[in-house]
Amino acid sequence: MLDSIERACSTPMDELRLPNELVERLNQPGYIGSILAAVDADDAKWTASSRPLLEGPEPEDETLRLRRVQTIAVAEVRRTRREALAAFLARHSTPDSIIAYLRRSNRDLRHWRAAVVDRVAGERSAVLGHDLDSPMPIEAWQTLKTRLRQDTFRFWNYHWVDRDGERLHVSFWEKELSADLGQRTGVRELVADYYVDVARQSLIPRAVLAEFEPHWRSLHHNRPHRMGGYRNGVQSDAQIGPTNELLLFQIASDDAMHWSWGDSGAYYFFLKPDELKALNFSSAQILLECH
Repeated sequence: MLDSIERACSTPMDELRLPNELVERLNQPGYIGSILAAVDADDAKWTASSRPLLEGPEPEDETLRLRRVQTIAVAEVRRTRREALAAFLARHSTPDSIIAYLRRSNRDLRHWRAAVVDRVAGERSAVLGHDLDSPMPIEAWQTLKTRLRQDTFRFWNYHWVDRDGERLHVSFWEKELSADLGQRTGVRELVADYYVDVARQSLIPRAVLAEFEPHWRSLHHNRPHRMGGYRNGVQSDAQIGPTNELLLFQIASDDAMHWSWGDSGAYYFFLKPDELKALNFSSAQILLECH
């Protein structure tokens, strides 16, 4: 798990390059003020469409009551984000101020990532002081996770939004990174190694297995791996009936194997009937279909 965090934070991060479109937008007269106005307009539309759930009487139906609770929670999130954005734009009310902030925060982010690598090295040294085949005490594990979770970096970044069907408008959102973001990836890799090892599969705690196994056993759009038969197409359907190409096998996107072909696609391997009869696989054709 610590290795996966180190790998993530050690990946080189380029110095921020701001696109010309961003600079041009920010320098348009009155544009920075229009950012908050656009958010207010979007919030007003959302509130109007959600008003029955936000202001209406308490629903009797349990499903509607749950939707009401969720809608109220979303309204609070939108309000909080709007207030934070207003404060950010008040602190950085000019294009130069915003651009300087974005460059500075990118530099600070790179420094934070480098510091995380150093801190993770210290955590690894402490772990290596113990027998690696012995279980880690639950208290020590929770303490380690807490330290990583509290090792955070918060910053604002820009993103592109549409306004009334027009693309490449600018808004800003606040993001928080924590050192434990790689923790789940590390645990997933470890559990996956144990899961495919019959001798070690029983060592996976039941609660952990219950979390990961359903995900591993699912396939994108329920598209299976297959040998022979008709292929499960992504962009086209299999030809039913006699054909001059036989499906040898298909390999689908599979999270358990960390396979994603294109965008959740699949590979299909075909061979002509005569070549299959002669066991001549040298002219097999490969087709990739994806979204």
